[in-house]
Amino acid sequence: MLEQLQQQPPDKILALMQTFKEDPRANKLDLGIGVYKNENGQTPIINAVKKAEKILWEQETTKSYTKLTGDSDFQTVMKELIFSDCVSEDIISTAHTPGGTGAIRQAFELIRLASPNSKIWISNPTWPNHISILKFLNIPYSEYVYFDKKTCELNFDGMMESLKNAKPGDIILLHGCCHNPTGNNLNNDQWKELQKFLCDNQLVPLIDLAYQGFGDGLDEDAYGVRLLAKKCKEVILAASCSKNFGIYRERTGILFTISENEKIKNISKDKRVTLCGLGSRDTLRLEAGLPLYGNELNENTTPIQADLSFAISQSRIIKKNFRGAQRIMDEIENGSELIRVGLKPEGRRPVRKGTPIMKNGEHIGEISSGGYGPTIKSPIAMGIIKSEFLNPNENLQAKLGDNLISMEIIQLPFVKHNYFKKGKI
Repeated sequence: MLEQLQQQPPDKILALMQTFKEDPRANKLDLGIGVYKNENGQTPIINAVKKAEKILWEQETTKSYTKLTGDSDFQTVMKELIFSDCVSEDIISTAHTPGGTGAIRQAFELIRLASPNSKIWISNPTWPNHISILKFLNIPYSEYVYFDKKTCELNFDGMMESLKNAKPGDIILLHGCCHNPTGNNLNNDQWKELQKFLCDNQLVPLIDLAYQGFGDGLDEDAYGVRLLAKKCKEVILAASCSKNFGIYRERTGILFTISENEKIKNISKDKRVTLCGLGSRDTLRLEAGLPLYGNELNENTTPIQADLSFAISQSRIIKKNFRGAQRIMDEIENGSELIRVGLKPEGRRPVRKGTPIMKNGEHIGEISSGGYGPTIKSPIAMGIIKSEFLNPNENLQAKLGDNLISMEIIQLPFVKHNYFKKGKI
């Protein structure tokens, strides 16, 4: 089988990198692959990334699977970074992808599945991988005018004229900022004109956002993206974290879809569907305030400490003939030394399992579960603390490195249970 494979032509960028490496001249300058380098020609790890890695190293307790579409916290902060507050949460969907290239690939596959007759329009020139993936997937595409080689400037008039050939339902692939490979971008007025054209002609923008923050700033580079997200009925966006976070080898990307379709909106607004759509069973468990073995429960945890006294039947309490009855009855009558509580951290930063819980400099417990609560749109956590600190609205602190994050004790569950009997839904 494998002998049937043919040698592929060498990648031009990789070939240029090799040529640069072999060039003996001391004053050479690498203008090949788009990787940030400092004055010493090195690609350093950003300080914020190193700090984040340290936090993960200290607090991460598992490498088990996340939900199918990826980490909820990552999706939340990326949505804020790219779209700010210009998009309603009931019309946006996200999926964590293996890099920006993976996001583009998934976007193309999504288009092929949802609208197989649509053509994708790409700028001339564009990032070579756009064309490679389109050809591999056998998706029809056409080019639109973009760059004037004589003036070395954006040919916006030519761009708009060539896009008149696009038909309703076609996809227009745009570079959100720092156009690759020309570096020529639309100005704000041109973005506005393009947005109106797309809406008037029922064209769907697919935005490749790989360099946010490398042009004029994080918010400035997102101007066109946010404008289209706010005005267009449908938008697809593929984003990469490789450049602006400097994590090239981590292959971190994300895919967004935005749709005002009434069917999609109705599904998103249905709470019964929204919770399932969030995917992560652990997120649902946490919002429901339910303990988990290995987190809040272990072989030494009593039902009283876990705040599960309701699970002990009245008949057992009267007879006192169950396993561990002596200890549990003592805790029922005199209270337990430790107790499980719900916690709401201040701000947007989640706290994770193992994080120390402090009160006036005293270590009084640890976080047992933590994350972002998508239903209440804020970080939430559960922890095991000394019972003497169990007071309504008690202010505690989570110790993250050298920083203290204020937390408030919250009555569980975070989200009120809404159970239905069979046949009632």
